[in-house]
Amino acid sequence: MRRWTGLALFMFLAAPTLAKLDGTVYLSQGLTYNDGGHLFAQPGDMSFRFHEASINANWRVSSQWRLAGQMLYRQAGNIADSNTDIDYLFAEYRFPVWSGNVAAAAGRNKMDMGFYNASRDSLFSRPSILLPQSIYQEFGRDAALRNDGLKFSGAHFIGEQSLSWNATYGLMALNDSFADIFLGFHQGVEFDDTESLLLTLGWEYRTWLQLKASYIDTGFSVDDPRPMRDATYDIERWIVGLRGEYQRWQWSAEYGEMQVDGELTEVGFPFENTSQGGYVQTRYYLLDQLSVLARYDLYWGNKDDKGGDRFEPRGEPNWQAWSRASSLGLSWQFFDDWQLSAEWHRMDGTAVYPGSMANLSGQERISNLYMLQLAYRWNWALFH
Repeated sequence: MRRWTGLALFMFLAAPTLAKLDGTVYLSQGLTYNDGGHLFAQPGDMSFRFHEASINANWRVSSQWRLAGQMLYRQAGNIADSNTDIDYLFAEYRFPVWSGNVAAAAGRNKMDMGFYNASRDSLFSRPSILLPQSIYQEFGRDAALRNDGLKFSGAHFIGEQSLSWNATYGLMALNDSFADIFLGFHQGVEFDDTESLLLTLGWEYRTWLQLKASYIDTGFSVDDPRPMRDATYDIERWIVGLRGEYQRWQWSAEYGEMQVDGELTEVGFPFENTSQGGYVQTRYYLLDQLSVLARYDLYWGNKDDKGGDRFEPRGEPNWQAWSRASSLGLSWQFFDDWQLSAEWHRMDGTAVYPGSMANLSGQERISNLYMLQLAYRWNWALFH
């Protein structure tokens, strides 16, 4: 992280005469209530521990050079403790080609995985407060979004069609919050060998039909202070999606699988697992500023054991093997810079929960998560 972010920061400070500087200040406050589950709030508890604050800047030094960065403060209930960190900070060089443009960036880049991963940091840019957990699991938000390294991308236009692609290579941002969720604690835990490669390819016709495929090859090793718990994880993941819009309707669907090959290194014990899931979602605009959303989201933690037979010998509930979520939402952008969203998520099973939370006391098979979030943004700009 230090090497690539240092390069971006050096170029930011050493850039030639300012051409245009703009950005956004973003603030949000949420309220959550969970009836029977542990996601964001404890069972039966109402929590205000859900807030975000960020400031970003975009410096277009010339028609080819751009420098951008964002600082984020975020707390997400019991999913993520309050923390301030850099979401992205990069220098980008873009140049035209005969059919569009190609770009190269160095620093901390956003991972453009699926339709919504790169835009999940603001209520104004994501379709709902809580994204579909089969594809965009909340507990892995930072690791899935941030990559310290290099990114190459391009967009090419042929008539009313466009083709886009990107290749991102670098190190995942695995932090204490990830360790707390992944292992249940972070003291003495170290992550190494966190290289990741992301490849995406997208096709779009006009503005109303889009196809996208993403492939991720990543992995990491864990130095665990507990005896015989050091491990390595090699992960391959792919996601395919279809999205479109017509008049006041928007809809999207994505499907993905993730293959994990691991080993407890001190005892030489290998393990493997393949999860799968996907969702279908539709959104309808009652008015230009008022929309309703409906979604069905399905996920299996192990596609070869969808019924949870592996949990029965341990005396644990088999509904840890799946997650079925039905969601309804309402969003009202009552001013250009203000938005209020409310959602209800009915969840059957806990497969989208991390292992440290899947079977805590008070957890029920069926839970209801109610969410309310108010967001404000201020877009600023300086011209020279």
